Amino acid sequence: MKTPRLETLVQRRAELDAQISRCNAREREEQRKRETRQKIIVGGIVLAAAEKEPGLLRWLVEKVQALPREADRALFADVAALHPENANVA
Repeated sequence: MKTPRLETLVQRRAELDAQISRCNAREREEQRKRETRQKIIVGGIVLAAAEKEPGLLRWLVEKVQALPREADRALFADVAALHPENANVA
């Protein structure tokens, strides 16, 4: 049989465990959002540079063509359209 003091401590530990779990989940979510934002910004930088640098555009088109999913490749059809010789991405 647990003493009242022990029951109080066990309950408090459960509350603290729940708070820690919520805090960890919040931090993971914030990190995921930061990483997603970084990827979007880097993607924008690469796309803007590819408009000006044919070699970079060719590299980007090669990478897009290597994507395993057709749906993913189709998202980049407009990138290849920047240079007609690379238009067969999708």
